[in-house]
Amino acid sequence: MTNLRFQNMGFVAQFRGLITLYDIYKINKEIYGHPEFANHLFQIFDLSEAKIKPDEEASQILSEHAAIDLASSYTNKNVKVATIATDPEIIKLTTKYEEESRKFESPWEFATFDNFDDAMNWIGIKKI
Repeated sequence: MTNLRFQNMGFVAQFRGLITLYDIYKINKEIYGHPEFANHLFQIFDLSEAKIKPDEEASQILSEHAAIDLASSYTNKNVKVATIATDPEIIKLTTKYEEESRKFESPWEFATFDNFDDAMNWIGIKKI
């Protein structure tokens, strides 16, 4: 199950249960197409209650996600992307995505946290 909302100049996507990388891609498409995309300041991907379905092509998919985000950053360069995760497999995939994004020299900032409060503090907001 996924839920996406826009508030406080940012996007919060919550994922629960067994998900795939394609589920994350679909949420990203919604974010890119949102009327506030050009003005948003942050994205929070809350995967703390999710498990990821294994995918043999995960490396390729993550690289493609990073490239799409790089192209999206031309519209809005000042975005912080926080991922909240506790599952080791999700953290591994998140780390790979962040590495790919840095390799592409994305202007966006990325960080992974194990709780929502730390993610919000890093972004610089007190309450969502």
